[in-house]
Amino acid sequence: MKDNFYPSVVGIFGHRGYGKSTLCLEILKTAPVKSIILDRVNTFNRGIDIPNIVFNDNSILLLREFLECNEAKIFIYKPVSRKELSYFYNLIPLIENCIIGVDEIALEGNSKGFYNDNLHDLIHFGRHKNLGFIGTSQRIRNIPHSFISQCDIIFSFAQTDLNDRMFLAGHLNADELINIEMFKYLSFPPNQNIKICFKKGRKN
Repeated sequence: MKDNFYPSVVGIFGHRGYGKSTLCLEILKTAPVKSIILDRVNTFNRGIDIPNIVFNDNSILLLREFLECNEAKIFIYKPVSRKELSYFYNLIPLIENCIIGVDEIALEGNSKGFYNDNLHDLIHFGRHKNLGFIGTSQRIRNIPHSFISQCDIIFSFAQTDLNDRMFLAGHLNADELINIEMFKYLSFPPNQNIKICFKKGRKN
C-alpha cells in the first residue's frame, strides 16, 4: 500500500450526509503533496477547521499560483463557468506531484466513460507523474465503469440502492453495505482505518 494513499486512485461512495467529504479531507490532510479538489456542487464550505486549506470561488489566476507553490496545501476549486471548468481540465496534463480530487464524479461522465479525455488519462496514467486521484459519488452505477476498475482503494458508506450495492459486489459484501451505521464505512482492501472527527451539521 502506498504511504498516505499517494499516489493511489481512491473512490469514496455513499449517501449524502454520511461522511464522504469528511473522509476525503482526512486523507488529504496527511498527504505529502498539495491537493486540488474540483467542487462543482459546493460541498466544501468555508469554515472547515483545517489550517492548510485554501478556497477559490472563481479565480483562474489563484489556481495557477497554487500550482506553482510547493507547500502541501489543499485547494478547493469552485468553477462558476464552463470556461473555468475547461481551464481546470486543460491544466491536468501540466500537473505533477499532486493529488486531484473530483467531488460527485458522476457529473464528469456516464457509465461509458468520462466527458473529458484529460480526466480519463489522469485516472489511468497519472501515477507515472506522481498524481493521485480521489473521486466521490452518491450513486455508483452512473459513474464511469473504468473509474471503479482503476481504484486502488474503495471506501463505501451505507448503500440502500440494490443496483449500487451490486455494482460494488466484486469488492465489498453487498449485504453488509445496507446495514452500515452513519459515519461508518467498509473498505477494499479491508482494514483501511482512518480516524475521522465528524461534526454535526456538516454536509458530506
